[in-house]
Amino acid sequence: MTPRCAIVGFYDDGYAAYEELFVSCARMAYPEYAVHTFKIEESPAPANTAAMRFLVEWPDLGYDYALMTDLDILIHREDPPLLEQHLRVMEKEKLGCYENWITADGGKYPRMTGIHFVTKDWWKATRGQRLEELKYVSRTPIQDRTFDEWMIGRIIVDSGLPLPPQGSVKLWREHGIHLGRWRNTPNPRPQLYAPVAEFLHYICFESEEFKRMFEKAAYQRPEIGQIYEELKKYFPAR
Repeated sequence: MTPRCAIVGFYDDGYAAYEELFVSCARMAYPEYAVHTFKIEESPAPANTAAMRFLVEWPDLGYDYALMTDLDILIHREDPPLLEQHLRVMEKEKLGCYENWITADGGKYPRMTGIHFVTKDWWKATRGQRLEELKYVSRTPIQDRTFDEWMIGRIIVDSGLPLPPQGSVKLWREHGIHLGRWRNTPNPRPQLYAPVAEFLHYICFESEEFKRMFEKAAYQRPEIGQIYEELKKYFPAR
């Protein structure tokens, strides 16, 4: 039976070191979901890769829903599960085929978050606008790291889809430990409610398999090893 929901990550060579950790955490958290990663082979710049993940027609694998997220997140299980969370907000705000929220008002086009939840209807509803954006993104090096988030806003508006209303629910997007925050902000201190604490303890101290994965990733990107050590300091062994 095909899972109803897929967790999907995209990467280029610069983020390949995160792939095994991402997949292993997501599958451990949600064995009932599918987990997929796709490598974007040709991209003029890292910001282009971030944008392309929302533009390419990744294979139609038959899922009703998909969460397109960052590869440097260690997803852990939540209650209620992430699918239920996104569906509740999407239905409450009558967004139709996606769930996201506005982070900045740019006039005609808003800036959205870079973690985007969609139904299978999203692809047909936005195809024309995604192709227009792809023409630019596939050939022009982009320096603005927020380009993809503004681009999602343009796709939504120009596809005639509803925007989240004023005062909309700002659902937590990451559903896990975002290593990028540890990379860019020393000790960002995640909230250690029970599921997070158990999850961190397992990957930092109990699992030899996760230790091996962190060591392998650190060999490719030394900063991952530094983050791993910071996580262990922040949440010491019992």
